[in-house]
Amino acid sequence: MDVIGPTSHFFVSQRLRLHYVDWGNADRRAVGILLDGRAIPEVDAHGYPVSGDTLLILLNASAEDVPFLMPDAAGGTWQERVNTAGLPRPSARRPGKPVTLVARSSAVFVRMS
Repeated sequence: MDVIGPTSHFFVSQRLRLHYVDWGNADRRAVGILLDGRAIPEVDAHGYPVSGDTLLILLNASAEDVPFLMPDAAGGTWQERVNTAGLPRPSARRPGKPVTLVARSSAVFVRMS
């Protein structure tokens, strides 16, 4: 028998439990996506693991500013590379610290060691 709907009722983010209903809430218009460059399941022509930069992409389609908590950076910090709001870029963002994404904007961060 096929499972319809979520197989888990909770997701974990920033050590916070998020109910699956929050993920389908039409009023929520912001999302953060973490692309871990160490988690690429490919190998190169010589059989070595392929790795790349770890990126954090924040998107806010809301008409209001939205706060995000910066995720763990494996002992490093986050460097902002793109900010569509045109705000000045801070030198580095520390994990666990809040960052506010301006209404209808996006930002891309790269993990620095």
